[in-house]
Amino acid sequence: MYEAEITIPKGEKLNIGKVAPQINDKTGTVLKGGADQILLPQDWPLEWITDIRVVPSK
Repeated sequence: MYEAEITIPKGEKLNIGKVAPQINDKTGTVLKGGADQILLPQDWPLEWITDIRVVPSK
């Protein structure tokens, strides 16, 4: 629904890795995983947000 652009201060530590495959137990939907993901520090400050926009739905 939203897309945010953030600026992460130099020296901040991030966890970077691949998304693991997942199966939705209720529907059986399989998400193959493998995409890149970046995990931000817990409770990161909202001041990092530099822009935000609404992503149009179809």
